Amino acid sequence: MAQIANTAQDLIRGVFVEHKIREDENSSKTPRNLLGSCWSLNGTSVSENKISSTCTAIAVYPNRYYSVEGDTTTKHIFANGQLIATIEGNGQATSTYYVHTDHLTGSNVISNSEGVLVQVVDYYPYGDLRINEKYGSFDEQRKFTGHMYDDDTDLTYMGARYYPGATGRFLSVDPLYRDIGLNRKVFKQKYNKDLYAILSNPQELNSYTYALNNPLLFVDPNGQTSWGALIFHPLSTLSQITFWAGVSEGYFRSQGSSISANLLERSLTINPTGISITENNQYSNIVDEIKSHSDYQSYVGDLIEQAEAAGETTIHNRKEHTKGITFSSGDLGTSIHGTKSTFVTGHQNTDGTWSLRVNIYDIYDYDFATIQKYQNDPKTAFMVGLAASSQNRGVISKYSINISFSDEREE
Repeated sequence: MAQIANTAQDLIRGVFVEHKIREDENSSKTPRNLLGSCWSLNGTSVSENKISSTCTAIAVYPNRYYSVEGDTTTKHIFANGQLIATIEGNGQATSTYYVHTDHLTGSNVISNSEGVLVQVVDYYPYGDLRINEKYGSFDEQRKFTGHMYDDDTDLTYMGARYYPGATGRFLSVDPLYRDIGLNRKVFKQKYNKDLYAILSNPQELNSYTYALNNPLLFVDPNGQTSWGALIFHPLSTLSQITFWAGVSEGYFRSQGSSISANLLERSLTINPTGISITENNQYSNIVDEIKSHSDYQSYVGDLIEQAEAAGETTIHNRKEHTKGITFSSGDLGTSIHGTKSTFVTGHQNTDGTWSLRVNIYDIYDYDFATIQKYQNDPKTAFMVGLAASSQNRGVISKYSINISFSDEREE
């Protein structure tokens, strides 16, 4: 049998070392636990208790592209981050194997340089091996979602943690949860994920969860974060991304609908974070568009009229999306349409004008249920249906939109 040992020294030196520990021929089937008493770093023994009879081949993995075990050197070839071939050499000859992946970028079918099938691999939803048929001696090291797999321990090495596909849960806590207490900006710089987005997603709250408990749609590339799986499958995704990029540039932007174009393009990126829109940042054009929109003017006009009719000089009003602002036309009608919530506060000045503070919350989201809102607009209803389908497949991603601005209104 074999056991894998990762030591602090290994991590510091940036080398992943696999220790092959074999049993005595006369012992029972239980392997000796020699971790810490016989290990090597970059091929140099540093143990005080050397047991040469039990430590055999040491496999060194300096990086994801290259490994050495005994006389065998293995080179992994990637294209756009996806494994496409494996080359093995023993100093006398080399063999090339082509890797045909599944939609999760996991090794599925392996063929040699002559096009002959040499291995077929398939998985249960959470990554446990379902089929592993080898038609020769070659066995691809990278299996589920393209990660390194150790057949002796049945563990997949995902960078930050080990993962057993049989249980569908990581063996250790997600490292980013150690930094939950960090400042939001610092957290974002370190992990490229929004802290609030993580804490607001119930599936993120379990620090042992794999791929948000949705292994058919998401993958975990490094043991820390989950990504849209279809983004890694060019055959399934390229045509859809190309289509929506064309809608953005060839339809929205060409008609002057820059807000619709920008928000759609953001949704096509991997795990987009929420955006904050104010009159003082790069999205100020959206605030200007809102202030000049007739639906917004009518909305705040009604609030002011109601306050003045009641003899009040302040406004403190919150309406859910069923009664909140709905942009029924123009660029905002296409990009935002109905808001999730609208919060308006303000007071009347001595000259009769009103100083307002407006906060609008929405989610960039396509839902099949919203198609009913466009019964009188078949073209828009058709496009919303296409977008909802792409969103369900992970091509278009949801993200939050927070809009905050001040407004001075005349009586």
